[in-house]
Amino acid sequence: MNYIVWNPSVEIFHIGGFSLLWYGVLFAIGLVAAGSYVYKQSLRAGLTERRFNVLVLLLFAGIFLGARLCHCVFYDPQYFFSHPLEIFLPITKNAAGNYYFCGYHGLASHGGGVGAIVAILIFKLMYRDEKLLPILDIVAIATPLLGGFIRIGNFFNSEILGTESSLPWAVIFSSVDDVPRHPVQIYEAIFYFLLFFVLAAAYRTFSQNSNEEKIINSLNDASIADVSGKNKEKITPVHCSVKPGFWFSMVMITIPIFRFFVEFCKMEQINYAANLPLNMGQLLSIPLFLCGLFLLIITQFFKGKNLH
Repeated sequence: MNYIVWNPSVEIFHIGGFSLLWYGVLFAIGLVAAGSYVYKQSLRAGLTERRFNVLVLLLFAGIFLGARLCHCVFYDPQYFFSHPLEIFLPITKNAAGNYYFCGYHGLASHGGGVGAIVAILIFKLMYRDEKLLPILDIVAIATPLLGGFIRIGNFFNSEILGTESSLPWAVIFSSVDDVPRHPVQIYEAIFYFLLFFVLAAAYRTFSQNSNEEKIINSLNDASIADVSGKNKEKITPVHCSVKPGFWFSMVMITIPIFRFFVEFCKMEQINYAANLPLNMGQLLSIPLFLCGLFLLIITQFFKGKNLH
C-alpha cells in the first residue's frame, strides 16, 4: 500500500544564526486567531481595551509557564531537574558543552489550560468588579482554535507520533523511521477546529437569544409601568439560553474525553510511564474532565446565587 511519506523541513528559511520554524509561525497564527476572537467577544461583553490588554498579558504568561512546567515536570523530569536552566530559557548544551539557542522544545497542552485558568483568576483578583465565568467562557471557546494550529506545528516537526497503522491515510515520518503511523496530530487538529467552530456558532446563537430575552423583558416591564396601556398583551420570551460557565465546562469536558481516546493511537512519550495502564496524556485528562463535569453541575444546576 502506498502510504503518505512526510519529510518536510522544520525551517521555513535560515539566515545566519536565525531560523524561522514552521512550528513557531503556526503557533503565532494560532495566538493571533484565538486572541482576535477573545478580543471581539470580550469587548461585546463589556471589557475595556485596557483591561483586555492586561488579560492578554496574563494569559500569555500563564499558558506558556503552565505548558512548559507541565512538560518538564510530567514528561521529562529527569532531564530538566538536572538542567533547570533549560526549563525557562530556550537554550541547550551541544556536544562540546557550550550553550546554544534551540527554541522551546516541549509544551504540554494540559498545563497550558491550567495556566490559562490561573491567569484569569489573577485577572479577577486584580479587577474584582469583572465577572469571572463569562471571561472563562470566551477564552475557553478560543482555546481549541489555538490547539489546532499547534498540532499542525507538531505535524511539521514530526513529533507526538502515532502508533503503527495500516490505514490508507497512515503517514511515514521518514525523518524518524519507515513505519506507517496514525497521523494523530491531524486527528487532533481537525477535532479542535471543528470544536471551535461549533462552540463559536452556538455561543453566538445563545448570546443573541439571551439579548432578545432581555429586550422582551424590558418591553414587558415598560408595558406594566405604563398605566395608560390597559390590557396590553405580555410578550413571552423563548427561554433557550445557558448560564455563564457552560461553555468553559463544555471545553473542559469534551477535550479531555477526546484526548483520552486519541491517546490510544499515540506512542508513549515518556519512558517511566511505559508500565502504567494509561499514558500520561490520559492520566492528566481524567482530573480535567472531572473538574469540567463538576463546574457544569454547579454553574448550570446549582440553585441559589449565581457564581461569578
